[in-house]
Amino acid sequence: MCGIAGAVALQGKLGKGHERIVRAMAEMIRHRGPDAHAFWASPDGAVMFAHRRLSIIDLSEAANQPFVDEGASGIVFNGEIYNFRDLRSQRLAGVPIRTDGDTEVVMRLMQRTPDTTPEMLRGMFAYGYWDMRTRTFHAARDPLGIKPFYYRVCDGVLYFASEIKALLLASEQAPLDAKGLAEYLVFQLPLTDRTMFEGIRQLLPGSALTLKDGVLETRAYWSADDHFGVGTPSTDPRAVQDQVRSVVRESVEAHLLADVEIGSYISGGIDSTLVAVNAARIGGYRPKLFHGRFLEYPGYDESAYAEDVARQLDAELFIADIGMQDFVSSIGRTIYHLDQPVAGPGALPQYVVSKLAATQVKVVLGGQGGDEIFGGYTRYQIGYLGEALRQAITGEDDPRLPYKLADILPNLSSLRTYLPLTDTYLAGGLSPSFTEKFRRLVDRSHDLADCIDWGIVNRAHAMEAYSQAFAQRKTLREGSYYDAMAAFDLAFLLPGLLQVEDRMSMAHSLESRVPLTDVRVATFAARLDPMTKYPGGLLKGALINAFAEDLPPSILNRKDKMGFPVPLPEWANGPLRDFINDLLTSQAARGRSFINYEAALTRGVSKANSRKLWGMISMELFLREYQDNAADGIFVGERARAFENAAAQMA
Repeated sequence: MCGIAGAVALQGKLGKGHERIVRAMAEMIRHRGPDAHAFWASPDGAVMFAHRRLSIIDLSEAANQPFVDEGASGIVFNGEIYNFRDLRSQRLAGVPIRTDGDTEVVMRLMQRTPDTTPEMLRGMFAYGYWDMRTRTFHAARDPLGIKPFYYRVCDGVLYFASEIKALLLASEQAPLDAKGLAEYLVFQLPLTDRTMFEGIRQLLPGSALTLKDGVLETRAYWSADDHFGVGTPSTDPRAVQDQVRSVVRESVEAHLLADVEIGSYISGGIDSTLVAVNAARIGGYRPKLFHGRFLEYPGYDESAYAEDVARQLDAELFIADIGMQDFVSSIGRTIYHLDQPVAGPGALPQYVVSKLAATQVKVVLGGQGGDEIFGGYTRYQIGYLGEALRQAITGEDDPRLPYKLADILPNLSSLRTYLPLTDTYLAGGLSPSFTEKFRRLVDRSHDLADCIDWGIVNRAHAMEAYSQAFAQRKTLREGSYYDAMAAFDLAFLLPGLLQVEDRMSMAHSLESRVPLTDVRVATFAARLDPMTKYPGGLLKGALINAFAEDLPPSILNRKDKMGFPVPLPEWANGPLRDFINDLLTSQAARGRSFINYEAALTRGVSKANSRKLWGMISMELFLREYQDNAADGIFVGERARAFENAAAQMA
């Protein structure tokens, strides 16, 4: 795991000024790789690469980056390739390779088959590669978006980096992108390659980029939409359970590849538990587990479930007790490292738990991806309920909905705590298209009706982006409603969650691995028939049934998994009231043209609108940090330090 940065001239050569920027960009993300750093300028003067290394595989200096084949090519790589040894023996037989890591393998593959290399790689990755023979720059990002890649073009130069904050050093100007802002405010995640900053783009998951003769092009080499409903895997329940166990366990085993100690996050839910349990059994070691809890208020402590797992595995359990003071001391750093505001407050406890984990291990496994890949979201049940009602009333037989109303009734009790969302969905009626009805489940703009001036924010762009993202999915036309929802979440929701996973762990120089978010697991799960993956409307039914024997009964049978809840309502109505009021009613906050924070404070804060309050807090802290360049913010000081260190390196 590492941090990468670089610059590529669209025409001509780069100079000392560009070197200063690239070195400073790498300094800006030094937290991603404290073990080694280096800079390389290509002999032709067209490219500059910088790298920050977190040593995980092949700890020798020979594996440091940028990795260069003088006169031929150079690469900067971030991530882990779990099949690199297979690729080395099968695809590169006879090729001299001087390291025992994955970076050189990727470079050698790119020298031979640059267009098809990303499809061969199993793992999490983002890289930039310069081919001096063809004078072509290539970049790629892993299929599901585990590792980040951002880029911008300034004054005839393409800059790229692992984090947005590094790209902000390439130019003094970084205004808000009105369309990126609209996507966030309406859907709380990006639906295009836009970011919150004008001119800064993300390379989308499963995409590759080329720059040749000044022409920049991107293409998709992998899409989840292409795999839903493909093939005919078994529908026999016992056979499916065996298949799910096999593919998930094989992924966990692949993710244990490391030359350093590996630990596991343990939330008390099914996904992180099955990853931790299988990792311990396959690896044959006594694991270190990491958990976060809130003790100040009842209902926010899930540590009893984590303790059950630790007892079953005879594991060391490390618990971060997170209190109000952690919010005050860490919220600024959390938003700074995220680069952009995010929808849920879970980023804060994740930041704190990652900090604890980094004191014990260099790599940690997590359960991210289980809900998106195996169908764990309650809105799937809401969508199915609406369609089943419509078909029961009209007598219509739509093959895209294999379940009838009677089939899903036994599992509808999970909607009990989601009645407001269910009301929102049903209030729009049952007649509109499924595209429009699903939009009601993911559109958050109605929650912000009293806070946002939609005359300023380009909501029309967000609606068009949604239409492009969902309405035109092949799964909606040819597959099932369930597949269409799952494909949407894999393409857009999961990368947003993985952004948090990456930033919060790398803030502490900790590599986070997510075995459930493996391309082979995702492809296998996509091909499962919805009735097999979602038996009787049971959320994540195929995954739960496959690993029932591995899980402590308390976790297998629990119905109240909360997803890292934060006692924000209690804090906001109590000890943090003044802190939040001062932030959201400051002179700077009152001057925001498109947002009215006070509307979020007027009636007090309940659990129902705590997500809304978190959105307001993270938005204002983001604006202070990256738009106002507040004197007491983190970015200004880090920017100055990065340029000072860059100058010292060049002296």
